Amino acid sequence: MLTISSSSLTPIIRGPIFRRRRSSLSDLYRPRTIIIEKPTTNVSFGFSIQTYGFAALNSLSTDESACSLLSISSESTTSRKSSTSNSFSSSSQIAPIQLVTYVDYVQDKSPAWEAGLRPGSVILSVNDQTVENDDHEKLVQRITQTSTTHLKLVVIQQNINKQIALCEQLQQLHKQLHEKEEELEELCKQEMNSEEDISVK
Repeated sequence: MLTISSSSLTPIIRGPIFRRRRSSLSDLYRPRTIIIEKPTTNVSFGFSIQTYGFAALNSLSTDESACSLLSISSESTTSRKSSTSNSFSSSSQIAPIQLVTYVDYVQDKSPAWEAGLRPGSVILSVNDQTVENDDHEKLVQRITQTSTTHLKLVVIQQNINKQIALCEQLQQLHKQLHEKEEELEELCKQEMNSEEDISVK
C-alpha cells in the first residue's frame, strides 16, 4: 500500500502569504461529482471500497455485530469482513443499521487518482443512481460492470475513520454499561435475599 506523507516536501514561500478562503473547508465537505475514465475494460479503476454499518444509539446491542465492518475491493465481488466482527446478516436482525460505503484506498496514478478520488470519500451515487438502498454486493456490481470504461461518482468527503472508531468505542461502552447493570441487579437480589434470611431468623 502506498503512503503519501504531507511532510515529505518542505514548501518554500516567496512573496506575500495569502489567507485561504473561509469557504474552502465547507467546499471540501460538499457533494462533488467525479468522472473516472479508464482506457480499457481490462484495467482497474484503481480504488477499493468498504461498507460500514452504523447502529442507532438507542438500538445498540451488546452483541459485537451491532457495529459490523465489511470490506470489498473494487476489483472483486467476494466480500471479506473484519475478523473482529460477526456476520453482517445477523447484525441487521439485531439493530437498525445505516450503511455507509466509502473509499478506503486509491492507487497512486490510477484512473481514480487522476480523476480526484481520495480515501475517505463516501459514495452517494454511481452513474446517476443513488446507492442509498443498495447493499454492498449490488454497489460493487455497479462499479465493476465489465462493459464500461466510464464511471461517474457523486461523493462527499468525511472523516469516516474517526466516525468508525467512535462507533466502536460507543459500542464497547454500551456493552460495559449493560454488564454493570447486570452486576448491580444481581447484587440487589443478593441483598434482598440476605435481608429475608435475617427477618426469618
